[in-house]
Amino acid sequence: MKKVIYAALVNLLIAFLCAGCAQKKQFLQKSIDTSLSPICQEDSKNEATAQICPVITARVFIHGTILAGYFFVDIPASWKDAHKENSLIERAIAAARKHSFLYHTELVLETGLVDVTHEIKVPLDHTLQDSRAAISILRIFERTNQSINQTQQPVHYYTFGWSGALSERKRNNESQNLYQALIQLQKKLLAQYPGALIRFELFGYSHGGQLIAHLPIVHKQFPENRLFIDLVVLCATPLYKEKIQPMVSSSLFGTIISLYSAGDMVQNMDFISTPQHFCVRNFQELGIPLPQKTAHGPTILDICLSVHGNNRIFKHQNFFNYSIYAIPSHTRKRSYIKKTINFFDPLPLLALFPAYYHGLKQTTFAPGFHQLAINFRHNQDNLIVETHHLQTSCTWKHLYHIKPLSHNFLQEHKKRARKTIFNQFKHALYHLMHN
Repeated sequence: MKKVIYAALVNLLIAFLCAGCAQKKQFLQKSIDTSLSPICQEDSKNEATAQICPVITARVFIHGTILAGYFFVDIPASWKDAHKENSLIERAIAAARKHSFLYHTELVLETGLVDVTHEIKVPLDHTLQDSRAAISILRIFERTNQSINQTQQPVHYYTFGWSGALSERKRNNESQNLYQALIQLQKKLLAQYPGALIRFELFGYSHGGQLIAHLPIVHKQFPENRLFIDLVVLCATPLYKEKIQPMVSSSLFGTIISLYSAGDMVQNMDFISTPQHFCVRNFQELGIPLPQKTAHGPTILDICLSVHGNNRIFKHQNFFNYSIYAIPSHTRKRSYIKKTINFFDPLPLLALFPAYYHGLKQTTFAPGFHQLAINFRHNQDNLIVETHHLQTSCTWKHLYHIKPLSHNFLQEHKKRARKTIFNQFKHALYHLMHN
């Protein structure tokens, strides 16, 4: 860096000694551009860097706990997080983790980092002989993203698979595996795109978000690594202060978004694997100091999702996997809610994320904590996404119009969703009986 500054000063001095205003101006501009160009390799957060360097986005999707109900087999061991490596639960989860039924209904693939970029880039109207739910869900995600962001910058898609055990100890170990996978991916992409700026976007569902939250603790063990995660999206992730406190004060993250629903009865019910046997749905309920309008640190968005103002519609399984949306019969806006839900039922809310994130990016948020609400409603043939800032009580602001997917396309995916719960129950019993 010193050599860069020294070269800049020398070139500026020579520029002022040049005769002629036009020549001086031309040389001055050339000198500044030449002297500052190495900064492109040195500072990934500089705004000028984003304009000079190509930006390569790597999106990584992390599933949640697999068959959490297994903890009933041995409640004392689950409570103490003391399952032996070859216990009945360990063998059953390992067997279920490898079974194909899991891949047909949930955004889950093999363990470790799996590159699915090639499959995702296939146009949505092309028939793809791939029954894995992760592929079809992320293809819809990419289709939504491309309809909004007409960017030519390369985007790579990955899933990160882990054991899925309901265990804090195992989640911490898996977080270390995730960290090493990100470092290796960063090296691979930099070798493929020399001089590029690697932009990481991590999406964690349920306890999969805990793997992301633990990354700052892992990062401290490897200070020599240069890693920055631009966007973190926690989908229905149980929050507890032991994990979230280091996360919200870490310089490892740029923007942290927590998506939740007041109707999610699962998110705050993990009294087994959390350190204090207690968790909440959003940052505000944690009761910990949150950064307020700081000059540095992450931008934190707590976002409650609703339909026609009803914030209890979405359930835990609606965020990341195929599932049928249940509409309460007692709500006064049942017909309106049903028409709105029909725009994307049985697709997970994750598939719509690019739409409302695009609108959020048009709003300037200072670094610090913000509470928002995002509402879905229909207007004739379009799905309307709008936002509301809870802290300033501003009026609802329109974010985006989403055109509906074809009826046949949604009906085909509903068949898959209807089998989800039955398949999970059937195979859970099968693996317990045969292990």
